[in-house]
Amino acid sequence: MTEDFNDSDLHMIFDRVLSLYDPEILQNPNWGSAVNFLDIKPQLDAFMFAAQSMMSLDISLIPNNTKNAIYNYSLSISKLLERITKFTLSAEFQSNANSIISEFNSNYQRTAPILATWIPFLIAKKDMEGTIFLHIDKQQDRIKQKSQELEEHLSKNIDKVKETSDEFTSLIMTANNQIQNINHNSDKIILQTETKCEELIDKLIEDLNKKSESADLILSNVKSNSALQAIKPYSKSFHNSSKSNKNSSNSWLLCTIIHIFVAISWGIYCLNNLPPETQNIYQIYYLFIYRIFITAIILTGMLWCARQYKIEKHQHTIALHKANALDSFEAFVEASNDIKTRDAVLLRAAQTIFNSEQTGYLGKDSDFPILSHIEALKSMTK
Repeated sequence: MTEDFNDSDLHMIFDRVLSLYDPEILQNPNWGSAVNFLDIKPQLDAFMFAAQSMMSLDISLIPNNTKNAIYNYSLSISKLLERITKFTLSAEFQSNANSIISEFNSNYQRTAPILATWIPFLIAKKDMEGTIFLHIDKQQDRIKQKSQELEEHLSKNIDKVKETSDEFTSLIMTANNQIQNINHNSDKIILQTETKCEELIDKLIEDLNKKSESADLILSNVKSNSALQAIKPYSKSFHNSSKSNKNSSNSWLLCTIIHIFVAISWGIYCLNNLPPETQNIYQIYYLFIYRIFITAIILTGMLWCARQYKIEKHQHTIALHKANALDSFEAFVEASNDIKTRDAVLLRAAQTIFNSEQTGYLGKDSDFPILSHIEALKSMTK
């Protein structure tokens, strides 16, 4: 589009959008219950109302860059309506439907504030000009009527006027005074009308700003609730895992204590039952190897149980730490609506969940640089 914007192009795209839109295309019987576009119907109805309003208003008062933006957004919406009309249940119909809804919401969110700002102004301007011109026409008709009456009166009484020139002069002065009063009253009425229109426009803009702030707050609350609903199952899962690992670690600790008790008992038994010196050397070797084998089995079991206890205890600590991180994120989201605070807490929670923590049970753990990956992913999605 050039800087010299043609208003007929904007009327043409509005007419095209109005001709394409039919509420029945949002829910095609051939689609069944698999997909529909009824979620964007309120926004479509609002845009169609705005388009119809703009068709009857003087859009020449709108700056060219604003008309250019409205034209581009309306053109995008018309293309999306064509896509909905031609929509079929293909292999990727759900992703295509989501793409159409997302693109429409994006264009509508850009177009709606512009239309909501200019339509009330154009309507008020139109009403104000109509009222002013009607009042001026009435005043002019009254002046013409009075002038005609004066002319008729003067024509009928021309002889009397010549004889009473002073009276005639007085009548002329009176007429001039009346005309001045009429003009003064007209200016006063015009000024009052302009003031009322400006107050009405300011009030409409203030109401729109309040509604926009309310919508932003509602959207922020919806996002916060969605984040909480998505995180709560994982927090509960980590709590359950922590509880399960704790029970398992207690079981392995009990097994380790039993093995220690068995090892001590076995050592006491071996010391109290030494082979006699008169016994055959081969029998002594056999008894020695047998006791060493039993001792190795007991010690191996004890070390295995101890290691399993440390592993389960490590897993219990990690799961509990992750659950506490998600609980903290929920608390911060409920306490603050600030997006930057929520993002910062989310990064810390993600680092806590995916990084390998050093619990001391398994020695030194290696850290996984998840935070840098999350930052990179966040920058790609902007």
